[in-house]
This record gives sequence, C-alpha cells and structure tokens, in this order.
Amino acid sequence: MLQQSIAIGPMGFSLHQLLIGFSFMLALLVGALPGRRRHVPVSDTLFTLLLLQFSARA
Repeated sequence: MLQQSIAIGPMGFSLHQLLIGFSFMLALLVGALPGRRRHVPVSDTLFTLLLLQFSARA
C-alpha cells in the first residue's frame, strides 16, 4: 500500500503538500531564467496562483 504522508521529526507532510512545494520551486526556477533576461518578475504571479490554489481548496 502506498504511504500518503512523510514524517520529518515531529512534523508530518502529506505527499500532496510536498508535490505542490516541489512544483512551485521548479516553476520559480524555470520562470526566473527567461524572466531575468526580460526583467519580468515571476514570483508575484506564482505567489498569487499559489494563494488562489490554497484558498480554493478550503
């Protein structure tokens, strides 16, 4: 059976939370490379999308 959470010390994280965090960091990295050349901030858009995603789940 697939374990759906990971415990790191006293903290426990679900795999869904870890995948969202990993994909967010990957999107920041991928978006920062072309954004740096064109002087376009990517972090504002990503944080807005992350906030909307978390508020839609609640």
